[in-house]
Amino acid sequence: MENKALVIIPYFGKLPSWFQLFLDSCNDTKLLDFLLITDDRTEFDFPDNFIIKYKTFEEEKKLYQLKLGDVYLGHPYKLCDYKPAFGYVYELDKTQYTYWGYCDVDIIFGDIDFFLSEHFKKGFDKLFTYGHLAFYRNSLEINSIFKANILKGVSNFNYVSHTTYPNNFDEIGIRNILLFYGFKVVENQYFENVNVNFRNFAIGNGQPLVPQLILKTRNDLQVLEQNYSRKILYIHFMWRKDLKVECDRLSDYIICVDGFLPFDSQKKESLFIKYGKNEDCYEQNIYKKWLKNYISKNKRERFNRELRTFHFKGIMNIVVRYLSIKNILK
Repeated sequence: MENKALVIIPYFGKLPSWFQLFLDSCNDTKLLDFLLITDDRTEFDFPDNFIIKYKTFEEEKKLYQLKLGDVYLGHPYKLCDYKPAFGYVYELDKTQYTYWGYCDVDIIFGDIDFFLSEHFKKGFDKLFTYGHLAFYRNSLEINSIFKANILKGVSNFNYVSHTTYPNNFDEIGIRNILLFYGFKVVENQYFENVNVNFRNFAIGNGQPLVPQLILKTRNDLQVLEQNYSRKILYIHFMWRKDLKVECDRLSDYIICVDGFLPFDSQKKESLFIKYGKNEDCYEQNIYKKWLKNYISKNKRERFNRELRTFHFKGIMNIVVRYLSIKNILK
């Protein structure tokens, strides 16, 4: 399996409505195999490059505590902070894969091999920055580097693994550790985020200046404008949990606020008008209020959970986390 990667996906709870489309988008690659660890036994049409292990979250928690010691893992989302430890926890250095990685399921892939093949040939210690998709060189050294507690706060695994908060260790912490030791971190960005601040699926950090659509074809994924298109590796649509699947799996479709809809080139102009750009409208104002309440509620719940779990130590954890993030944002 030279120059292939195994992508680890632990997911506990009901898999999302679009999961079959996610699986389909993982199919056309010679570079990646996937390991899904889940307690959801819903029947799906899994591609040949998928391995499925059915486990409960409690069983998975015991594995992590066996491998990592007395670490906090009170809820599945906390697994995000342990992603850089996957190579160690699952003993991937004992496999034949050259690389290993992780990805989220709130993404749809485009042409995977088109974007990854040159990187896999040239080599790297870590490829990509963000937690929704990243790869590591498969060696005992790299697989164990997360334990190097040479930095502070959210870049220190000892701190991260003893707080209820998610601390983006899969993005900030492991990157800082690898760079500290001089490892080769390749941070090319071939994906796009859906901007959470807009109801419609605006691409990037702000409102698009021209209408855009996210178009998935059989073997490709594009950001489509009226007279221009560009390929991307994947689209990430975080915080959009209830997207409806209205398209046929084998047809071209767009990904938008109303879900996964069939793409008809004859109706492209009307799709641009409806989904391509947000206006200052009634629906957008409702969405802004929902987003504000969602973020506020999320902050309160995380704060209260930290205090309930760790009491006085929880207060110290919150202070350390605040100072760490403030220092990173300077």
